[in-house]
Amino acid sequence: MIAVFALVNFLLLTGQDNDYIPLTSDPAIVYQEVCQECHGKGGKGEGLLYPDISGSNASEREVFELVRNGALLMPAFPNIPDSTLEKLAGYVVEKKYQEQ
Repeated sequence: MIAVFALVNFLLLTGQDNDYIPLTSDPAIVYQEVCQECHGKGGKGEGLLYPDISGSNASEREVFELVRNGALLMPAFPNIPDSTLEKLAGYVVEKKYQEQ
């Protein structure tokens, strides 16, 4: 429990950004490379720290902003081009990751 608390504090206080730069604009591949590790193949989440996004009603704009800027434990991904991030946001909102 202390380790989780320390990790949460570290992430909150350091404002983690991710250096990921996609080599493709294919949202399925970007989801696999960026989102799937934490949110899972079907979006159900991976444990306590990684939320289930499969039931989310977030808009494409909200997903775009969340991925771009990060929030709490989720790192920001500032290096994903806007056009690719727009495709990823649509992919997530349409729950296409559940069809993989």
